[in-house]
Amino acid sequence: MPPWAPDTNYLHFINERILSENEKESLLNWVLELGPLGDTTELPPLPVFPPTRLNGIPDLILNTPSFSVNAVSQDVYNTVVVPTGISSERYIRAMEIIPENPELTHHIVINADESGVVSNNLSGNSGTLHGDIMVGGYAPGVNPVVFPNSQELKMGIKLPANADLILQVHTPYYTSLGPSYGMDVNIQIRLYFS
Repeated sequence: MPPWAPDTNYLHFINERILSENEKESLLNWVLELGPLGDTTELPPLPVFPPTRLNGIPDLILNTPSFSVNAVSQDVYNTVVVPTGISSERYIRAMEIIPENPELTHHIVINADESGVVSNNLSGNSGTLHGDIMVGGYAPGVNPVVFPNSQELKMGIKLPANADLILQVHTPYYTSLGPSYGMDVNIQIRLYFS
């Protein structure tokens, strides 16, 4: 691709779409006027998206204990422990994290722990990652974790019996509604086993 615009005085492309001078001026004026809305009665309805992306029924649905955002003047990190309650070793083939309010979770790091000694740390200063098995993570807009699961190739993360999931939740100080202090954080973890 040459580093210059095509010259329509010299040649034309098939199916070319060229803006006329009037169209260019109209577009520039719209930008300069800060993009005013046209006839809002002609807007299509907003799309409705499902809360989950993975099809099928999860093998295990876990919910974190609800906790309030403790971010007063800066973002905070809290550790939340969620017992899995599984009685035998399982392999996670897919995982989906669903925060009730995605604005309250900048990101989440999830590890598994079988020691049983990690406890909730809602101080806001929980910068240490606990657990010896990296399970996955979450950030708004990121796709769920899905591992290959075919006859030829089966992959997943081994989750020991009676393991706890340890979530390090990074909560922002500010959301589109203003300061997040005192808002409730609820997170659902949907696990699919092989």
